[in-house]
Amino acid sequence: QFLTEEVPLGLVRPQFLAFAPLWQASGGPPSKRRLAVASESTVFVYRVEHPDQMSEFGASGGSAASSSVGDLRLEYKLDLPAACSVSALLFGERGDEGGSRRATPTLLVAAAPVEGCGGQPCVRVYRCETAHAQPTGESAGKGAAAEGLADAPRPPEAQPTLWQWEQGFATSLEGHTTQVSHLGLSALFLVSGDDAGWCRVWDKPRQYSCVASERLVAESDGALADMATDRHFLYTCGASDLTVSVWTVPDLKPALTVSTHAAIQGLLSKLVPTIECSSPAMAPPVGADDEATPEPGALKSTQLARLTGLRRPISRWSGAQPTKTVRDGGPPKGLLFVAGELTRGAGPTCLGASFMMVWALRAEPACQSIELAHTSSISAVAYGPYDNGPLVTADSRGVFWVWDYAPRLAITQQVETGCFTSSVPKLAVDPGSRAVYAIVGGSDQRLFVWRQQ
Repeated sequence: QFLTEEVPLGLVRPQFLAFAPLWQASGGPPSKRRLAVASESTVFVYRVEHPDQMSEFGASGGSAASSSVGDLRLEYKLDLPAACSVSALLFGERGDEGGSRRATPTLLVAAAPVEGCGGQPCVRVYRCETAHAQPTGESAGKGAAAEGLADAPRPPEAQPTLWQWEQGFATSLEGHTTQVSHLGLSALFLVSGDDAGWCRVWDKPRQYSCVASERLVAESDGALADMATDRHFLYTCGASDLTVSVWTVPDLKPALTVSTHAAIQGLLSKLVPTIECSSPAMAPPVGADDEATPEPGALKSTQLARLTGLRRPISRWSGAQPTKTVRDGGPPKGLLFVAGELTRGAGPTCLGASFMMVWALRAEPACQSIELAHTSSISAVAYGPYDNGPLVTADSRGVFWVWDYAPRLAITQQVETGCFTSSVPKLAVDPGSRAVYAIVGGSDQRLFVWRQQ
């Protein structure tokens, strides 16, 4: 079970969330942990500081909010001009890049022009490397006390570094013609995906030069619902074509395609009767008329309506295989988690009902498990913070579910945030602190920090 605490962010209408690094490089001092939160117009970057790290790094940045994983100290802030808005957010390093030199930490901010304004979508890269020569704030006071200068005046707490949208960024990645809503990383490459189904691959060690650009989801098949990456592959799902595809990175060549609807018809026929009687979460809304309960025959017509998300396990050895095997055409391995919705034509109990699937990836992929999930659309899927999970999902009503997935999907915890309006939750995992961060979005300004007992 997770214990949940709330931290006020002070950011109006947060919509995006990212954390880095997922892993600490072996040898050398630990990398600084950072959490980024953004609304459509403002980006906050926090340093996550344990008490022992505050003396090591100095209490850089602005005011801090305390949590069980350490102090969240505002380190950077970016305000976008009124003509554009944030569309995606991701740190540029995972922690497994390798090499003799540690990569400079960066934050990737995707933005697109607002309706009625000119300009092209782009992704801008900001370096998180501002140096603070002297400890400030609380850590400076502790240092003076340690030297017997308890009455020495404490310098004012440092203010966050202000980034600017029009200048000061490391590089600007351009070429998309519609909003970039998805960003993903492998050890060496960044993948960006836009609302028209185009994906571009950028070589990080070579100043983010574009090495591939392909349309992976046709316009007639609906939008790119979600994408995920690992060391060798890119995973995508189309919103309405009900297809999960796997592509090699960096050349974006097709490696595997699965029509989820055709592949799970047998499993779905066994799942549908549980909608009526087995899952309390699928019960009709309070006050619904008895006459509104669908007849058994109507339940048989239940089908998948659309896919809404997918996620790969974050473990560094999940599906690991030699690069040569992949180059020789070896298929992806491991598990893939896919979220979607049932058709709206099967009666009140199926309106907006969501489901989760677990797929085993191999030469002939197979769906190992499918279970009913939230009563509204699944907006976010995360895996971690441990190598073996768990799986966490969030819906558009701000309700979070925690799942075990072995030997089959099973709900272990439900977390209500008290948000009753339409929301767009986001999740980020912190394996080093064994924590999960979450925001609900909308008018809710809280950061939820989850840690297991």
